[in-house]
Amino acid sequence: MVGSPVWRVLTTEPVAADDIAGRISHVFNGLFRISAQTVMVGGGAEPLYLPATCDQRARLVHTRDYASSALHEAAHWCIVGAARRRRIDYGYPYYAPPRSAAQCQRFFSLELRCQALELLFATAAGQSFEVSVDDLDAPQTTARETSAADFDTEVRAAAIALHGRGLPRRAARLRDALAAEFSAAVVPLG
Repeated sequence: MVGSPVWRVLTTEPVAADDIAGRISHVFNGLFRISAQTVMVGGGAEPLYLPATCDQRARLVHTRDYASSALHEAAHWCIVGAARRRRIDYGYPYYAPPRSAAQCQRFFSLELRCQALELLFATAAGQSFEVSVDDLDAPQTTARETSAADFDTEVRAAAIALHGRGLPRRAARLRDALAAEFSAAVVPLG
């Protein structure tokens, strides 16, 4: 079921919606600005990763002031290796919607691990999570809704598995820092 709870988050303080993306960026920058020469900034019309140049740190741009975009872009950054971090948008091709069935399948396979990690970050930050199928222009059909629901189930199962195996070092550091910033205690329910 889309949006079914897999995690329960206990927060000790309310978080103003308009401040969340800035706080996520602040946490990310505190961890990685120096150690990984990467900064996260908001305000982008579209999300974008720009690799470091000789005179500028790498930039991870999230859409406008959307917390979900900041968490999603952070998840991508935590997953990709050093070679991909030297390429604009990690060298991934972007297929504009509407997408063919084959392109949608490729999207789901590439996004599964990223969105599982995003779910763990959202939980740590006390935020809700919804899968992104990233094809908002596609007609609302039973097949599309079914694939989104199936993808949601797969993302949640992958998040439980990832949590059980242990997160990669950068991802674990970010998750723990987000939980500290947002005073969230993460309690797995799976």
